[in-house]
Amino acid sequence: MFGVMAAAAGYHRSALGRLADQEAALAPGQSVTRFTRDQVEYKLHVARVDRDVAIGTGIAAAVSFALAATLFTLARRPAPRRLALAPWWSSSGAGVHLRIRLP
Repeated sequence: MFGVMAAAAGYHRSALGRLADQEAALAPGQSVTRFTRDQVEYKLHVARVDRDVAIGTGIAAAVSFALAATLFTLARRPAPRRLALAPWWSSSGAGVHLRIRLP
């Protein structure tokens, strides 16, 4: 999950860097062509979507980690016993004695 986040962040930075490099390579008074600007804007849009996916993936990873840590912690503690069943029998019959402990 962290790999997806790193890839999206790197793609976003590289798209911004390409636009800056293209504008820096031009002679004074020239501008980037409309086609080139559209390409860079499209790549920036894709990079923003990738960044949003990476953020969502990071949030999902954090929630998954917190849930797993909680479940592992709770699994090690014994559950409180509130109910107890005790069978009994005699010559006149049999039954179950139910004991409930209220908090």
